[in-house]
Formats: sequence, C-alpha cells, structure tokens
Amino acid sequence: MLVVGTGIWKRSSLLDEDSKAAKTEEQKAATNCLITEVVVPGFDWEDHQYMDRKALEKLYKGVEHSEQRIEEFSKFVKQ
Repeated sequence: MLVVGTGIWKRSSLLDEDSKAAKTEEQKAATNCLITEVVVPGFDWEDHQYMDRKALEKLYKGVEHSEQRIEEFSKFVKQ
C-alpha cells in the first residue's frame, strides 16, 4: 500500500520485466494488474482532475531532461 497525499499526481503501470516475462499470447493476455484507490474522507468528481499536456509541462518546468520526461509521460495524460 502506498499513501499519497492531496495534490500529488499518480500513475500506475506494469513493470517492464513483468510484461517481458509473458512469452505466449495466452500469457500476454493474462498479464495485467488491478489498481485500486481508497479516497478518504470521500470522493467527489468535482474535485477530480485528469492531467493534460499543459499540466505535464508545468510539472516538469525547469527540470533537467524535462523534454524526455514530458515525451515519456505524454501518452498517459488526457489529450
């Protein structure tokens, strides 16, 4: 379990070694993960925000190799 505070962006994915370990099509089809999130004290869609490209660029502003990171993560943000 990982406890993440308010205002922190989160993303989940399979580890590369787990994906690469699947050799057959059957194994590849069965390679997945379940991500759950518990929100306390409660969840309201009005408070929810998906990251978009603009927010991603803001997040990496002034960070070394930011262009590489933005490109790497841009496929995971809302277009």
